[in-house]
Amino acid sequence: MLNVIDRPFFLPRIDAASATPIIPGATTVVTNSTIGVTLTIAPNAAKNQDGSNYLGDISISEVPDALAPAALPEELTPSLLITIQPVGVVFDPPAQIIFPNTDNLPDGNEVNIWSLESGTGTFIPVGQGVVSGTQILPIQGRKEVIRAADWHFQTGFGSDPSMGGDPKSDPPNTCENEENSRIPACSGEPIEETQLVPYRSLEV
Repeated sequence: MLNVIDRPFFLPRIDAASATPIIPGATTVVTNSTIGVTLTIAPNAAKNQDGSNYLGDISISEVPDALAPAALPEELTPSLLITIQPVGVVFDPPAQIIFPNTDNLPDGNEVNIWSLESGTGTFIPVGQGVVSGTQILPIQGRKEVIRAADWHFQTGFGSDPSMGGDPKSDPPNTCENEENSRIPACSGEPIEETQLVPYRSLEV
């Protein structure tokens, strides 16, 4: 049986300066100060595939969009794509991540956090963050966040309806056509605008 791979494989360039050893019985904080990303891993949360404690290093590295291992959703253009390595390490409970506010969003704006799901090879939303100054902090209770070392990004395109957000609050990142209709990238709901022709009736 012949398997055809439509997309080439890319090996990530690891930022060795961010490599941090896991101490199973303590909280581990992994930081890449160059890109402003911090990952907080709970004690005994980093696991190998067989359920044993992972004892190596964890790193965070920036990845160019074009070198993602899977195609990004067409409607999303993240300003920062990262990889947490080595792939295969899982976090139970999930790790918490802080992204930089690279899109300069106002305080209080909510964003989606996306991860590559190894089982399907697609990016899916795994949690939400809220803008606080120059950072995007995780929102507790809106799904947990980083469940495995893999590829991740955040988007400032509004909230996913399935995660408790309000799709009508999307900023104007919409696809428009010549008929004055637009589709917010998050909700997918078509919005049409119609201009009525002025007229007079009974002198009104």
